Amino acid sequence: MQIRHYIPSDAPAVLQLWDTAGVRAGYAPQDEAGLRALLLAHSDFSAAHTFVLDVDGQAQGFINGCTGAHLAQGAVRGYVSCLLLSEALDTDENARVLLTALEDSFRQAGKSVSAVTFFNPIRLPWIIPGTPGHQHNNMPGVPRDLPLYGRMLRCGYREAATEMAMYLDLSAYAYPPAMAEKERAMAQEGYTVLLHGHEGFARAQALAQQLCAQGLDAHACRCDLADSADCARMCGEILALHHRVDALVLCAGVSYTGLLCDMTDAQWHRVMEVN
Repeated sequence: MQIRHYIPSDAPAVLQLWDTAGVRAGYAPQDEAGLRALLLAHSDFSAAHTFVLDVDGQAQGFINGCTGAHLAQGAVRGYVSCLLLSEALDTDENARVLLTALEDSFRQAGKSVSAVTFFNPIRLPWIIPGTPGHQHNNMPGVPRDLPLYGRMLRCGYREAATEMAMYLDLSAYAYPPAMAEKERAMAQEGYTVLLHGHEGFARAQALAQQLCAQGLDAHACRCDLADSADCARMCGEILALHHRVDALVLCAGVSYTGLLCDMTDAQWHRVMEVN
């Protein structure tokens, strides 16, 4: 048994680990193409920070991490993406050996911190517990009910933040009668509903069609809220057609995931101008 760097011929064994040990850990199952897109062919995947536990030429354990100056606190941090062990070798010692190999690779890359957080750009989907296979698009940490949680604490890791995922089953959702009554009243009073969209313009159009089907006069309009000239154009067109605005709902917004000190000028201006 030895620890060595991952090589491309390990991919089938890693896929088997993913769909056994990974699924037991809560990750969403993947096929070969899915795992390549998510992890093995990801732009931030690096063999320098990827190791396998090799038993007679077969990968029975796998760990991956990533580094990069473009990452949040990338000058000092290496990010742990995932650690998988076959059921027969799923022990504290084997987890520690894999973690040590990854941590040593981070040190060799000049990093002083090994972290498991949502700043990792390798986003691995997981199944929300208690749901019929519904996925969350990123597992940023280690669930407390997994052995890996205690193992990492015993290896010197500490909690930095706690995340809670919440789930609401909307399959039995019924449109509130009060809202339907408001729709009827607005239609009778001659209200016109204008829905704004820019990158989501197609969704605004679809919602407008739904409202029209319920008897309202609804239309979608496109505008980049970060562009004052485009806003003036849209407002001018609305007033030319409808003469006035009786009610306005402001809910547009964009966000940036990462540290403030890592934002580019373009990201900063985009968030400030839209919001």
